[in-house]
Amino acid sequence: MVEFELSPLIIEDIKVMTVSCKFGATAQRKFLEGKYLTHPVYSHELYNAIQKFRPTKILDEDI
Repeated sequence: MVEFELSPLIIEDIKVMTVSCKFGATAQRKFLEGKYLTHPVYSHELYNAIQKFRPTKILDEDI
């Protein structure tokens, strides 16, 4: 299986769509596939990139 790495431009688009626009994975995939016609966007790459920019919830029992 050939692995493709997402370009810095694609990563920046994912960051903006995740943090500022709060787009889900499906909307982001459609946008990226339309904008970057020559670069395949694989689900696992997209999901991993989105997770880098989503805040994580910290559960604290003292709250």
